[in-house]
Amino acid sequence: MVMTPRFVKVNGRRLFCAHFHNPRVPPRFRVLIAPPFAEELNKCRRILTLVSQRLAEQGCEVLFPDLFGTGDSAGDFRDASWKGWGEDWAALDEWLMQNSAAPRPAYLCVRSGALLLSVARGLLNDFGRARIVLWQPVLECERFLRAFLRLRTVSDRLAGRAESMSELDARLRSGQSVEIAGYELSASMAAEMTPLTLDAAHLAGCAEVRIMEFRSSPNPVMTPATSEFVDSLQREHIEAIGAAIECEQFWATRDVVAPGAALSATMLALA
Repeated sequence: MVMTPRFVKVNGRRLFCAHFHNPRVPPRFRVLIAPPFAEELNKCRRILTLVSQRLAEQGCEVLFPDLFGTGDSAGDFRDASWKGWGEDWAALDEWLMQNSAAPRPAYLCVRSGALLLSVARGLLNDFGRARIVLWQPVLECERFLRAFLRLRTVSDRLAGRAESMSELDARLRSGQSVEIAGYELSASMAAEMTPLTLDAAHLAGCAEVRIMEFRSSPNPVMTPATSEFVDSLQREHIEAIGAAIECEQFWATRDVVAPGAALSATMLALA
C-alpha cells in the first residue's frame, strides 16, 4: 500500500489530498471521501486514514481530500462555501476518474459530507455506476447547523458570557461572521447550510447505497429518520441497505478514536 500526498489544482484552488493505492492489486473501486464539517473532521481524520489504508490493501484506490479552507488546502474557512466545496469535490471525482485504473466509482461520505452529494450531484459524471457508503449521514443541515451554533453558546456560558441563540442568529442575518470552536462561520455559509438536505431524489440513478449508523448501546437500531431514508431509496428502486452498528460515535468523542467495528463494516461495504 502506498500513500502519496499531493496537491490537486481544481477550479483555480490547490487542494491537499492523500492518495492511497496498492500497485500490486488491480483496483476495483476508486473511492472519493467526502469529509465531515469543522471539528468533526479532526475527530475523524485518524479513522479515515486507517480506512483508506485498509481499502487500498484490499484493492481500492482512495482519495482523501481536505476541502478549500480546511486542513492543508489553500484558503481560509471563512471564505469557503458549500457551492464551492461541491464544485471542487466533483472536480476531484473527475481527476480521480482520469488518473485511476479502477472501473467503478465509490463515495465514502461522513456525517455532513453526505450533503456534498446533493450539492455536487449534477456534476458527477459516472454517478450511475457509483456505490455510496454513508457514515451517520446528516440528512437535514438546518438541525446540524443549530447544534454547531450551540457549541458557541455553551462555550460562552463556561466563559461567563451569555450570548443566546437568537443573538447569534441576528448576527448572522446582519452579515456578520461567528467564531465557533475556532472556526469562523460566515453569514453566507450559514445561509447556504440552512436549506441543505439529502433525500432519495439526490441519489436517484446511482447503483447502490450502504448506510451505517453508529450507536454505543448494545443491540442498536437505526433512527426512524434514517430508516425512512432507506425506505425512500428503495421506493426509488435504488439498492439500499441500512445497518446500525455498535461502536463509539467517533466524530463526537472527547478523545480521537477509531472503532474497529466501523472499519470492518466499511471493508465489507466496499468488498
